[in-house]
Amino acid sequence: MLDEIVRSAAQLLDAPVQHEAGSWFIDVWVFLDPHDPDAEPRRQIVQLFEGEAHDLLYLSSTVGPYSDDLALAPLLRQMVGAMHCSLYLAAPDPEGVEHLKVSAAVETSTLHPERLADLAREVAVFADRFEADLFGREVDVR
Repeated sequence: MLDEIVRSAAQLLDAPVQHEAGSWFIDVWVFLDPHDPDAEPRRQIVQLFEGEAHDLLYLSSTVGPYSDDLALAPLLRQMVGAMHCSLYLAAPDPEGVEHLKVSAAVETSTLHPERLADLAREVAVFADRFEADLFGREVDVR
């Protein structure tokens, strides 16, 4: 059932979805400035995975590698208005690199494709905006 909801949400977003190692990966297309007709779309990968109790679905998107030189205060201030997203520092990956991520969680019991599509877009937009602010380019990291 959850797989159907995720795939339906990806379809609503007109985004490819892959399922591997217990996670879904949706390539969400976003625009840095949706009001600029000349803006090129950008891709932001959103990972979805179920919690251990199967009552929550987590969404996460990587902003980029963390460094002490990053100006995080402006990003945190932008998160003040976020209804469902948060910014966090993930544990080091196998190469020892920590990454900034935007995340959200949603209850699976009442989940439907439209709600999931909206939340995936919100996570992708925040992550992409922060990625552009911090790195000035797309950082292609799962």
